[in-house]
Amino acid sequence: MDLVILNGPEIARTLPFKEGVSYLGRSLDNDTRIEDKTASRKHLKLESARGKLFVTDLGSRNGTFCAGKFMIPGNEVEVKEGAPLAIGMTVICFGEGCKEQTVPFLDTVGLIRRKVSNCDCNRC
Repeated sequence: MDLVILNGPEIARTLPFKEGVSYLGRSLDNDTRIEDKTASRKHLKLESARGKLFVTDLGSRNGTFCAGKFMIPGNEVEVKEGAPLAIGMTVICFGEGCKEQTVPFLDTVGLIRRKVSNCDCNRC
């Protein structure tokens, strides 16, 4: 099974993912390292066995979202193949077909600028 970065600083990067227990974060001592300053040094514990993947947030500062839902730190959650995981500003996915889901981050956010009538700073 591969891990694909769908969005963030390393968009479209594919990383091999092994069976067993491994760790993901920005520190060099992780099994899977991501270069995202908003990810914790040791962000996730990943456990793969018999075709199932379990993920545990290790008390990360910015949290982890699985399929859009906040993961409670320390609780193990089964992640289905293809479900997106948001880790800081990085979105990852496990399994076949994930690469087709890559989308630049700013394309997923609707930015609205509103001109303030009494401001003359040229930034509003």
